[in-house]
Amino acid sequence: MLNFLTSRPFETEMAIRGWESRDLSRSHSRSRDQRTSRQQARHICARPMRRLAPVAAVVFVALLAAACGGQGSAAGHSAPETQLGFSTKPSGKVIGYRQVICVVNAGSNSVSFVNKQGKEVHPPVAVGNSPFAIALSANNEWAFVANTGWGVAPGDTITPINLTTFKAAKPIRVGTGPFAVAVTPDGKKAYVANMGSMAPAASQLATRGYYFDDNVTDAYTVTPINLVTGKPGKNIYSGPGPGAVAITPNGRWAYVANAGSTNNYAGTVSGTVVPIRTSTDTTGKPISVGPGPMAIAITPNGRWAYVANAGWWTHEGHTVTPINLLTNQALAPIPVGAAPIAIAITPNGRWAYVANSGYGSDSTVTPINLATNKPGPPIQVGPGPVAIAISPHGHWAYAAVAGGVTTGPDDIVTPINLNSNQPGKPIVVGIAPGAIAVADVPELAQG
Repeated sequence: MLNFLTSRPFETEMAIRGWESRDLSRSHSRSRDQRTSRQQARHICARPMRRLAPVAAVVFVALLAAACGGQGSAAGHSAPETQLGFSTKPSGKVIGYRQVICVVNAGSNSVSFVNKQGKEVHPPVAVGNSPFAIALSANNEWAFVANTGWGVAPGDTITPINLTTFKAAKPIRVGTGPFAVAVTPDGKKAYVANMGSMAPAASQLATRGYYFDDNVTDAYTVTPINLVTGKPGKNIYSGPGPGAVAITPNGRWAYVANAGSTNNYAGTVSGTVVPIRTSTDTTGKPISVGPGPMAIAITPNGRWAYVANAGWWTHEGHTVTPINLLTNQALAPIPVGAAPIAIAITPNGRWAYVANSGYGSDSTVTPINLATNKPGPPIQVGPGPVAIAISPHGHWAYAAVAGGVTTGPDDIVTPINLNSNQPGKPIVVGIAPGAIAVADVPELAQG
């Protein structure tokens, strides 16, 4: 059982109810009444959350934001397209490209689409319950959204979205609690990490503890999907708490970060990274990393992986572990901010950017020089950054900011100019953004 949240009974219950009581029907314009509701939600959330164990804040935004999922949103609810497979090449004559920032909103069960100026390019598209991950197809025509779900309604699907039409296709059934998804460079396969379902821990009812239920047959697995046919394959057991997956540039290996599990809140939580050979879907020897790894990224040359160790409970994570992929050996960890929960690498392979979801001044983005593995000065992006993506040309990074432990929800994306490492003007998106991707979407000739 992978424990995430614990507190005094009243405090935890009120924290979750505080998020659920938010007005989920607001538009991007935000009326005065909606702003008032948001301020009230901040007031409800702020005090209880300060009582949580420091490492519970590791997934504060990830889990508490998702607790308000299933409420619906202003997103469109058009009938899904029938889709049996997904093209690995452009599906028509390409006459140009436009950059689209895709933001997965865990609290409003939708995906927002904006451009780099922060303008909406299409109304949000509805997906499944509490979505919390996204990956792009090789041709950038499709986005695959993992519907994680929580509590009594655990998710078990991936929703494909056609980025040329902004229509959702029929969901693909995977394991319980899909928490991460990645697509091979040739676009023929996807790998989905299934954590399990989040529910009250029967053994922890006195404290209202929450955990990921491993009493389901497909918990702690990875589901391969054949994107040519649109069909899922046999689940692969990867280890306790798979929360992230990345694929090497040659497509031969998928690396899955397992956050670990514990029934002892004060116990040591070890994390591992497990390689999966994509030709056979068999696992290799686990690689030990830091506590609670929740994100992984691989350099463009395929030589290195970088793992963000978010940590759990009293074992708060403040590091990123490099792995030499030629030997599958971990190197000395790199110090970053509190509770690093997301990481992205620039297209030239020179820098990694780490979203630190921790408290106060530690709630930042840390750049890492990959030539030296030295961290740079942290970048202030707003409280509670939980996801980060870099534009295909490497000029901008975009951090999804869902709110801090003491400040409540923010629901923004903060651009970062990678030439200066300075943050730009925040972009308002949906409720509790938890994942982000930047696509150069092809514009296809009509007729």
